[in-house]
Formats: sequence, structure tokens, C-alpha cells
Amino acid sequence: MVYVIVVVILVTSVVFYLSHKSKTTQKEQGQRIRDAWGNPKKEHFNFYLISKYATAVGRDAFHRLSGQTLADMDFNELFSFIDRTNSKVGQQYLYDKVLHPANDPNALRQLSDSADFFTNDSMVRTEIQRELFFLNTTRANRI
Repeated sequence: MVYVIVVVILVTSVVFYLSHKSKTTQKEQGQRIRDAWGNPKKEHFNFYLISKYATAVGRDAFHRLSGQTLADMDFNELFSFIDRTNSKVGQQYLYDKVLHPANDPNALRQLSDSADFFTNDSMVRTEIQRELFFLNTTRANRI
């Protein structure tokens, strides 16, 4: 009987410990997300993997920047500076958007409105960034 009580106490203690650790980890993750908002990334950019989505989509676009234009403007360096995404999938999508500029004013307005929404609503932005955090692995580039 004493063993059963000891096991129940140990299991309960482990559950409480893991629950507390999970809450602490979520708070720390939220703080890291808020601290990183709008700041340049300090990570290595694998442009081979980043460009895979833009290559795979292969869609007809209004315009695609030529290789010479990309070299002239040091595109990889520029992209490294403007990239503030939180996931590898988002990074690939941004790369494609910059590589294929849009000509549709409505699409540009919608993109601007979305950017304004996330800039102004930090609660929603942080929650979405938490979910996107799981797509920030190198394997996510292959989605």
C-alpha cells in the first residue's frame, strides 16, 4: 500500500513539474517572439532551399527579376536584410513574392492591409507566430 502512495505522489509530482515547465517554456517563447519582432535575423540563409518554392511554383508572373538584375542589386544580401519571417515556409513565400513583383493594385493593397493588421494587433500576431514556430526547421523547406 505504501508503494502505491509513493508511486501516485511521484506521478503527480512529475505531471505538475511538466505542466509548470511547459507554461514557462511558452512564456519564454512568447518573449523571444516579441523581442525578435521587426529585427534582422542573425542566421545562415540557405538560398538553395529558400528558392526551391519559387522554382517549383513556376507560374506565369507579371514579371520575374532576371539573373543579371539579381546580381546587380545583390539580391541575396537584400533579401537577408528584409526577411523578418518566422518560418521557413514564410521565408520561401517572401522570396517568391520579391522575385515576382505583382502588378495588381488590389493584391498589393490586400498585402499592405494584412501587414498593417499584424503590425497593429500584437496579440494575434504573437499567437500566429507561435504556431509558425513549428515550421522553422530546415525540413520545413521541403513542404
